[in-house]
Amino acid sequence: MKVQTLQRMTLSLMILGCLILLFPGFASAHAYIIEAEPASGQVMPHSPEQVSILFNEPVGGAFLTLSVTNASGDRVDLDQAGIDPNNAAKLVNKLKPDLPEGVYTIHWRAVSGDGHPISGTIPFIVGQASSASADLPGSAQDNTSPGLDQTLIRWLQYLGYALYAGVLSLSLFLLPKHAREGSYTNRGSRIWLTAALLLAGLGILLSLPLQIRLEAGLGWGAVWQGELFRQTLKTSSFGTVWWAQALMLLVLAALTYGLVSKDYQRRKRSLARWAAVTLGLMLLAKAFIGHPAAASSRTLAIAADFVHLAAASLWTGGLVALALVMPGIAAGQARLDGQPSLAAFTVRRFSLTASLCVAVLLISGVYGSVLYLPDVGALFNTAYGQVLLVKAGLMILMLALAFFNYRRGAKQQKLGAALWTELASGLVVLVLAALLTNLSPVQAPKGPVHLTEALQGGSRLELNISPAAIGSNRLEVKMTDKDGSTLKGIQQITLKFSSTKEKMDPIVVNLPGDRPQYSADLLLTTSGSWQVDYHILLSTLESIDGSLSFEAGMP
Repeated sequence: MKVQTLQRMTLSLMILGCLILLFPGFASAHAYIIEAEPASGQVMPHSPEQVSILFNEPVGGAFLTLSVTNASGDRVDLDQAGIDPNNAAKLVNKLKPDLPEGVYTIHWRAVSGDGHPISGTIPFIVGQASSASADLPGSAQDNTSPGLDQTLIRWLQYLGYALYAGVLSLSLFLLPKHAREGSYTNRGSRIWLTAALLLAGLGILLSLPLQIRLEAGLGWGAVWQGELFRQTLKTSSFGTVWWAQALMLLVLAALTYGLVSKDYQRRKRSLARWAAVTLGLMLLAKAFIGHPAAASSRTLAIAADFVHLAAASLWTGGLVALALVMPGIAAGQARLDGQPSLAAFTVRRFSLTASLCVAVLLISGVYGSVLYLPDVGALFNTAYGQVLLVKAGLMILMLALAFFNYRRGAKQQKLGAALWTELASGLVVLVLAALLTNLSPVQAPKGPVHLTEALQGGSRLELNISPAAIGSNRLEVKMTDKDGSTLKGIQQITLKFSSTKEKMDPIVVNLPGDRPQYSADLLLTTSGSWQVDYHILLSTLESIDGSLSFEAGMP
């Protein structure tokens, strides 16, 4: 392939990626609440029989919890938390009868469809409890950023896969044919192939207690219990995938032994091919957990994640092999007359391979961006998007360095610092890939909003917005007097919704007065913070004015 052709293909793919990013698809975040009963901050006139939380997608987990505590921290549920048999996206739990007036808090924990644990709290009030409402805590959904242990363990796994793919690719197709057979017994090949297996194996083995720690919310010292391992392996989708990865790891270990030993000389190439197939299956298994598992186009998302990880592993691992393994092989090979040096041949072959990897990474990366990010703005206002931008920038740097190294290799010049810089960038890309595995691509909606405010004379304003996300919403307003009865003598309620982050005309909703409950449709055009200014005109021609605020999320 000519250099000019390669440049044109790469530039075209990058332009195509930018164009596709301008047309957003649907987003797939960690699971989030779309309805809770009671809702956050809701005042219940009587003690409810049960609590329930409905998510946007099915949830599960070996350690899911749904409990309710009173203001003293004592549990008031019947400890019957579980998934609704009629709806896999709904958690339910029954409460003790006749709860006294006061503030209560729902504590919940589950695992979303992409395998990530989620948790949060939802406060509500039983009875009027107007004096307690001032101390009512806010609801929260905890989508914490990945910790150091998560990033490190997944990076070890990715690094092991990349190293193995790179060293194996040298012997299978990157080296000249006359040097391939001897490469299997090369000391550098044997050392790095074994190191790759150990790194991947360590990442796989540690991923199990890591998942238990995340799902159960425990520290590392508390996860080493047989029952916790049994529940995770038996009842979770992660456990199924982990078993598959562990079995394939044993197969890869046996094949690696055959490759690095001084026996089986005539079967080395066959063993290498089977090792490549096994490694590919392990990469595919990895794609069955994480964001692709929760996508609506699950098969296509898993396939895209698999080829993306495979291409990244081959590119980065190939750089390691060029820098650390190839010099030792080249030192033991005599140069054939009229033929380019082994190093020059291998660098040129790797450059072509890297070009194919770039094309695969661009296409699968663009597809992933369209799949997981709701719009271009999410690249800048979410942690997932920001890490993705850094990763893309490093890949562009790697592409420029790869082209530079290709030119030097074609002239049979030493690659020098550029190769090591490209390699270091590739290792950082693997770290960022490990981070992206644990970050939510979009900000989860805050869920239905339930706002209350005490007014003059003991009356109360209640404002409900569902689902409190971009697009069509249902607005409900309730006015009550000091006794909890419907407030009389209202001529009109005017609500003005203003975005605090976007310069736009406010959305005005007028509601005619003297109704038991006021409702209307509300179209929110952006996410983030909104301010609601209310003007309540009474039949006495007096008015009540004030403002509230809430957060709108992605749809």
